[in-house]
Amino acid sequence: MARRARWVRPVAALVALATLAGCSDTTDETTTAKAGADDQTIRLSGDATFAIRGSVEQVSITGAAARTKLVLVDSDDTILQHGIADKAGSLIFRDVKPGKGYRVADESTRAATDAVEVWSVDGSTPDPEFYSEQQLEEGYQYITTRDGTTLAATVYLPPGDGPFPTVVEYSGYDPANPTQDLRKEVGKLGADPDSVCTTLKIVCHKPAQPASLIAAAAEYAVVAVNIRGTGCSGGAYDYFEPLQNLDGYDVIETVAAQPWVKGGKVGMVGLSYPGIAQLFVASTQPPILRRSRPCRRSTTPLEAWSRRAASSTRASRSSGLRRC
Repeated sequence: MARRARWVRPVAALVALATLAGCSDTTDETTTAKAGADDQTIRLSGDATFAIRGSVEQVSITGAAARTKLVLVDSDDTILQHGIADKAGSLIFRDVKPGKGYRVADESTRAATDAVEVWSVDGSTPDPEFYSEQQLEEGYQYITTRDGTTLAATVYLPPGDGPFPTVVEYSGYDPANPTQDLRKEVGKLGADPDSVCTTLKIVCHKPAQPASLIAAAAEYAVVAVNIRGTGCSGGAYDYFEPLQNLDGYDVIETVAAQPWVKGGKVGMVGLSYPGIAQLFVASTQPPILRRSRPCRRSTTPLEAWSRRAASSTRASRSSGLRRC
């Protein structure tokens, strides 16, 4: 029995990974590969018709023809990575060394884009004005991150003029879904939903996720945000990559800059994935993040990753973390 126990969990993990891979619509047509030692420079000719954007250790491409073979080159026109655009004409080169002068070229025609800069994690933090210039209002909208990607967000405000204590839910589920309400449930109780909405706004416009719903019912302002590449947010999803965590930093700072936020401080809430996401966002140390409440975090290998992310937070911040 002990011998069997040693292989049951590894096999179960492999089955789970295979299942997830089967559910994904990502194919090898979007795979990128770093250039080998034998790769040389490329003679560029003409202007590319597609667009690129530099980011944190990434270069993204949009508007290319489907399945176009593309190459990432440095300021010396040395090929660094190869890739193939997906059906939508998009591609991301990841793990790019921070620096200037990166371009992307069509491997066949050798037409190239203008040069862009790739930032380091530490060198990518925007000025405070980047956050304060974004104005968030009640309802559905977008928050702009440091590399220009826009994240879908829905703001729920309590009755009154504010300012309000405020929390953020940040995940890949459907937190930004603005279509939810409790009209049917209130109607079953024999009450008129429209009349109840004047004092309990979540009856007519409620957060999609349970942690946000509880916070809104307690008259907290709630900002529910979909991470990049999920829901209606722009960008591409990659599991807890640094850029996803930095987006969380940008969300926290943007929300805290709003005039309806009490004391200019925000917290984070969420169950499961958004509970883990709080730890990774906290590891980026947003100066405005006051406290996070991750509930029902995973007890799989994600637990170890979460602890590693949380270990880099300041003691004053990690003291607010607990298992629910």
